[in-house]
Amino acid sequence: NIQVLSDFGRRWEDTWLVEAREKALGYTSADLATEVEKWFTPPREATSDVPVLLRVPNFVENLAIMVECGRLELKFVSKAFRGIAVREWEYWSPAVEKMREYEPTSYVEYERMVVALLEEKQ
Repeated sequence: NIQVLSDFGRRWEDTWLVEAREKALGYTSADLATEVEKWFTPPREATSDVPVLLRVPNFVENLAIMVECGRLELKFVSKAFRGIAVREWEYWSPAVEKMREYEPTSYVEYERMVVALLEEKQ
């Protein structure tokens, strides 16, 4: 658990994810949902920021999959990433709703983990 969480911590601070988080600062949650909808509607814009922006929910989805598969205990993920996961979910959930119109299973593990984190006693 410690090694995997440490690796995820390094990934969170890695250049490619910092770039995505900085780019997200230019979008409100509603603007992001609009951008995602445009990106999922053919033809896709080659200059869209969406592929870079998706690095953030992809990161948390990967973390959630590790929890779901039993490779990480939720209580440890909660200590390291609860705030990040919940905050990012609040920001991304309108965009995820738009994605699910095209890909119904988008970020289901992420959402499931956030629900579990919110239900967990602190």
